[in-house]
Order: sequence, then structure tokens, then C-alpha cells
Amino acid sequence: MLLSLEGVSKSYDGVRMVLKGVDLELSRGEIFLVLGPSGTGKTTLLMIASGLEEPDSGRVTLLGHELTKMDPDERAAVRLRHVSFIFEGFVLLEDLNVLENVLLPLRLKGSVDEDRALKLLERLEIRDKAHRPIGGLSMGERQRVAIARALVDPRDLLLADDPTSNLDDRRVKLVSDLLREIVDGGTGLLVVSQDPRLRAHLRPDRTAILEGGRLVEAQ
Repeated sequence: MLLSLEGVSKSYDGVRMVLKGVDLELSRGEIFLVLGPSGTGKTTLLMIASGLEEPDSGRVTLLGHELTKMDPDERAAVRLRHVSFIFEGFVLLEDLNVLENVLLPLRLKGSVDEDRALKLLERLEIRDKAHRPIGGLSMGERQRVAIARALVDPRDLLLADDPTSNLDDRRVKLVSDLLREIVDGGTGLLVVSQDPRLRAHLRPDRTAILEGGRLVEAQ
């Protein structure tokens, strides 16, 4: 098992429960899509799955590492080795250009594969923006830069937070096909989204709805 969440609950201010006893399992080469409107706890679910946030209760295990028993530095080390993240807010560095942002995960590991980065940018139709500053990009272009950055160094687990929210139908399919290729290579993909188009284009192995703090398997 790649990722396991058991009985995970999370509240904010000790009052607002966003996750209530969530159970989730994800294997290598599998796509799990979680759909739900804004404010239902989807981002919180990803943050807990990655160890960026701690649950109030429950257990999170990634490749045999029980994240809920680790301190922040230990969780960060596991995350660096095993997890890639497509952030909803992109989290791009404004003082770096597009290519430099995409190469960041590789630089953190002491290597650079500029050819791979440029090929990803070409697949995502932003190769011509490689040396442009982030500030001059549209929201859809920024989203695709964030996707390229997450895919330039494939890891065991890919977490994607609303990765197609700023894309038209054709590019939703383009991104879905690229994500499916990464999964076919053995990565496990957990996606949370408000975008119902993903279910058709991404062809997930499992789909669930997050409502009332609980995951409900979709038919």
C-alpha cells in the first residue's frame, strides 16, 4: 500500500469539523479522485496526506512511514523523497522564470534535467514561455507551470489540488492524459477537485465525494 489514511479527523478552532473519520487507501499506479465544492476540506485532506498538516486523530501511513508519529523534520524528509504536489495556488517563485521554477525539485536533489523540463513545457503548450517571468503569465499558464514542476521529477505519490480549475476543455484532456502517463509509470495519484470534467478525462480507478467531512464513494 502506498498511502493509507485511517480514521482521520480534523477540526479548526476546535469547533469546525472538516474531516470526520476519513479512511482512504491508494496503491501505486492508481488514481483516486475526490470531488466536492469549495470549503469541504479537500485541501485539508491533501495537506494531511502529505504530512504538511497533522490530524486531530487518526493515522496516516506513507510507504510504511507512519507520518502521524513523526516530527515535522522527519515528515519533511519523507515528503522530499516520495511526494510531489500540484498546489491549487500554484506557489511559484516570482523572482524565477518559468523554466527555473520547473527545475526547482531537481535542484533540491542536486541534479538538473533541462531537456525533460522543456519537453514537459512543450507538452503543456507553454514551451515558448520558458524564459518568461512568472508575473507575465495568465492563470491558466501558471497552473500549467505548477503541473510541469510537479511532474519533472516523478515520485511515488502525486497530490493534486484542483489542477484543472483554470483550463479549457481541450487542456483539461491534455493535462489528464499527461497525469495518466505518470500514473502508468507507477506513481499513485490522489486528486481533489471541484471540476467534474476530470472524471471523464482522467478515468480514475476510484471516485469519491467529500461531503459533511466524510468520503462517500461515487457510483
